[in-house]
Amino acid sequence: MPASKGLLKLFSIVFICFALSSCELINPDEAIPSYIHIDQIDLETTFSTEGSNTHKITDAWIYINNNPIGTFELPATIPIIQEGTHDLTIRAGIMENGIAATRKTYPFYDSYEVSHTFSPENIDTISLTINYLTNFQTAWKDDFEDAGISLELTSSSKLLQIDRVNNDSVFDNGKYAASFTLADSISSFECINNQELELPRGNMPVYLEMDYKNDHIFYVGIRAYYNGVETQKLKLALNETDSWNKVYINFAPEIGLSQDGSTYKIVFYGALTDSTETANILVDNLKLLHN
Repeated sequence: MPASKGLLKLFSIVFICFALSSCELINPDEAIPSYIHIDQIDLETTFSTEGSNTHKITDAWIYINNNPIGTFELPATIPIIQEGTHDLTIRAGIMENGIAATRKTYPFYDSYEVSHTFSPENIDTISLTINYLTNFQTAWKDDFEDAGISLELTSSSKLLQIDRVNNDSVFDNGKYAASFTLADSISSFECINNQELELPRGNMPVYLEMDYKNDHIFYVGIRAYYNGVETQKLKLALNETDSWNKVYINFAPEIGLSQDGSTYKIVFYGALTDSTETANILVDNLKLLHN
């Protein structure tokens, strides 16, 4: 019996030691994160060449030492499981075509890159301003500040004139915007930019940036010209908004479906319905960008 008790005691000690070491293996000490906080990402432009600095940057895409950490809707406090000095990259994210499910980094904005020292439990607030990259092309731009605008109505439009307005409803960034007003027999408008554009194929990004404010739904699309034949696709419907909004529309899929050698124009269309009597639509700061 004494020998049995001794063996039992020894076994108990071994079991307890094993259990304690197993707990440490199963539940190791948790790493304490460092944090960065980002309220917003601002955009700086040279107005004469790049146009307005309006943007709708909704997300921050975070990378540490070129490894992706995640995408975070702003404002955000972001945990980083790192300590010490590391390369931090922040890229500006948008909702492509205004759709929350298609969040992407915008290919024409540069990145914020810095060597950052991370300290566990510390929250570092980062204020950042980005710029446009320099290696892209502006196929078309109109901010309506000049008297001659680059939009023209098509033959199917019942609206006979595009107004260039300067009043309290105009976007804060400039003095003028293009206005489409529908009522009674003037029940629809369709307009295009006044020059055919050569745009890249091969799924290269081709984005239209646009600020807009509207009390009636309207549509934005693209028209392709090839050997005297026109094909048109209304890509996106923009619902009513009582404040200025911005959208980034990617036309690469539509361009990819067109004939090689086509040229293009951007299309804007709106029409009254049986349940609407008037429509007021404002657009501003149009930019068509590609690589």
